[in-house]
Amino acid sequence: MRPPALVIVALAVVARQGLGQALLLPANFLAQAGPPTAPNLCPSWVGYDFQSVYNSGLCLPCNAFDPNCFQVPLPDVPFPHSNHNYALDNPLFAPGGLSPSDPALVSPSGRPFPHVAVTTFVSTTTTTANAFSVLSGEVDYDWADFYATKTDAVWTQLNGGALAPGVYNVQLNAWDAYHSSGVCQLCFSISDYMRPQSTTTCPNPKAVAAPATGWTSAAATAVASYLASVEGFATSRTNNDCTTVLDAASPLVTTCNDVTTLVGTDWFNCSFGSALGGANKLRPTTVLTADFTGSCVRTGLTTNPFASATTLAAPASTLTPAQCTRRAAFNYTWYEPWVAFGCDAAPVGYCSNGLDALGGDPSGYASANKYTCANAVAVSATTADLVATATLAPNTTSLNANPLFIANPAKTFPNQNSGPSTLHFWTPEDASGAPLPVSLRIRDLVMPAATAKAIAGLTLPPAAQLVFWRWQSSSLPGQWLDYSANDVVVLDGISAASLTFEAWTACGPVANAASTTWSIVLHPKPSLRGWFHANWVYAPNTAAPHCNVEGSDFGSVYFHLNDADVAPIVGANWHIQSLTCTWSYGGANSTKFKPSTASWTPTITTSDTYFAVKMVENDVTRVGVTCAITLRNSTNNATKQETHTHAFWFEDCDAPLWQHRSFADESCVTGCVANSWKTMASRVAAPFQACAGNLIYPAGQWDAPAPVQTILDLKATKACCGACNQGGFANGKTAVCKATAAVSAISRCEPANFTGAGIIRVQPIQPASTALSLVDMLMPTDNAPLMAMGVVVGLVAAAVVAVHRRGAPSDVFENAYTPLMD
Repeated sequence: MRPPALVIVALAVVARQGLGQALLLPANFLAQAGPPTAPNLCPSWVGYDFQSVYNSGLCLPCNAFDPNCFQVPLPDVPFPHSNHNYALDNPLFAPGGLSPSDPALVSPSGRPFPHVAVTTFVSTTTTTANAFSVLSGEVDYDWADFYATKTDAVWTQLNGGALAPGVYNVQLNAWDAYHSSGVCQLCFSISDYMRPQSTTTCPNPKAVAAPATGWTSAAATAVASYLASVEGFATSRTNNDCTTVLDAASPLVTTCNDVTTLVGTDWFNCSFGSALGGANKLRPTTVLTADFTGSCVRTGLTTNPFASATTLAAPASTLTPAQCTRRAAFNYTWYEPWVAFGCDAAPVGYCSNGLDALGGDPSGYASANKYTCANAVAVSATTADLVATATLAPNTTSLNANPLFIANPAKTFPNQNSGPSTLHFWTPEDASGAPLPVSLRIRDLVMPAATAKAIAGLTLPPAAQLVFWRWQSSSLPGQWLDYSANDVVVLDGISAASLTFEAWTACGPVANAASTTWSIVLHPKPSLRGWFHANWVYAPNTAAPHCNVEGSDFGSVYFHLNDADVAPIVGANWHIQSLTCTWSYGGANSTKFKPSTASWTPTITTSDTYFAVKMVENDVTRVGVTCAITLRNSTNNATKQETHTHAFWFEDCDAPLWQHRSFADESCVTGCVANSWKTMASRVAAPFQACAGNLIYPAGQWDAPAPVQTILDLKATKACCGACNQGGFANGKTAVCKATAAVSAISRCEPANFTGAGIIRVQPIQPASTALSLVDMLMPTDNAPLMAMGVVVGLVAAAVVAVHRRGAPSDVFENAYTPLMD
């Protein structure tokens, strides 16, 4: 078996004469195999509290810790100078031992009776050489009594039930009536070899992940369970009560201590303050349950991260659970000061842990996780631990105070199906009716709200203080703005906008609001002017409405007229009584052209009326129509009138060609020039000019004296110039007036059986002076937008407008399909 942890150090016995029978050590002094049974008893002879170091001498010829030792008799104590065998006689005095001064020990002759004297000594000094003092004074035993009870006699005088670490001497001396056998001295030392250990084992550090993400996650629960086990270790430290009593001068008194360390940092690297000190130093579960100290964490949670432009642009790189992490490191290692005592050496002090090579656990039963427990843990909170939901709702107070806000879009626009995250506004207008930009403060549009979650033991700010929003507009993609800065959403007055919002906390994004989109829709206010503009439409209404009709010297528009559309706008019982319209070439300040003297006055019925407008010799052909609209109330016959102007612009989208198969000899068109510039009934249409329908054309060429009259030729039927018949046209064709494929209400002159093959179309180049994003090239007298304004549009009246050509006057023949006589 292993040497007993019952340190009987230096069991040294020196004798000059032996006793008559064996001196047996008490059986309960033996070290038994097996784990400690009562480690808190002192001494725990059956356990491992002590370890012995001994030497056998003449008095004790065997190993005291060998069970067979007690079957080996000690050498007899030499007989005195008498042959008397004391064991044959009756006891000379009472059994149990007497004090040397007891009269019962004195014979009638006045001398002590033959006896065996037993005296014990002890030294417990820890800093100097052994210094013995009497433990139990001399006790004298009758020889026969001593032979019978020597085991109990010796160890009773050692006070064997309460031996403490130290050096012990037992002196035996046998007397006959006159002579001493000489002192037989037994020496042994006892040293504490049991180090403190915990009854609860330190848990396996691999039981937890570092860090555990999610305060209420399974990983965090595992950390909490792990720390509870660590706390069990830290609070179950035990030791035997035979700890060495140190001299006050021993440096071990102040230098040998347990390691009990618990340190950490809170969220945002804030301090725990005193939360991990004092009694809590042995309670690592405090790491998860202690409340925040001071204002540091609250400041970190409630400070707007989007005040930083870097974080605003890329929050995911900063706002993470790493900011909301508690970190702790602990080390619980048990140490004890102890002294190695010896019979022949001065005591030596040590500071040992149960795993030390010297002074550690000698039993073989304790393991490292009984003596030490050290690790580091971390638990991170996510936004899901702090916030249940983050939502946006319309700011009804601010919105209802805005006169442009449409509070009930479902009623106002019954045919539109917009959701709750769409806000509708009327478009503001200037004095002329043109749309104005719209500026809306973001916080006047939507208000955030948040619901909180609770974390046991932690006092968190209200959820509304934890959530921060950023947003961007579709008009400025990629540019994120801070909601709290209350920046302005700027709209052009026509276009809708979508706003994307994201909600974040210092610990990361809010899952249910990772990306929330709201829409802002602008609506022109319903008005007669809006109805008027909405019903003028380019024809054909293709992807390039500003182009000329393919292969033609004109562009086309139409007007849709439906009296039933007016009443919902102007009011019940109001109807169109008359509509009188004139046309004029030119732009806002043009002095080149005069309006038409003729006017278009349609019958008030549902209809679409088409117009063809001849292109002028300019890069852009501009033309406008001005209409006086008279309304009558069918109930009281009241009337009212409004005048509005709508403008169009066109470009020539036919690419120029050096030659085209339509003409064998283009010189023939010179025979068409004079009559093509005549007006009304005298006008003869040149090839590819409009010849039938509602025609609009200038009364003079580009270099005619200003101002040039604008001609409105309604329901015209023109002859086609025949100068190119047969010889001019390839394959003997003649000019015919034929409805165009694109706009059947307008006809043009073209060779018979003309297919248009070979025409090359290009996209128009938007003129720099044309504000397409606002209006469809409105006339300056009425810059209202060409928008439906919420009005249901039915049939339409149309105008065909001469589409521009880019050439100067010398570019007469740049295109086979332009009027070659300009």
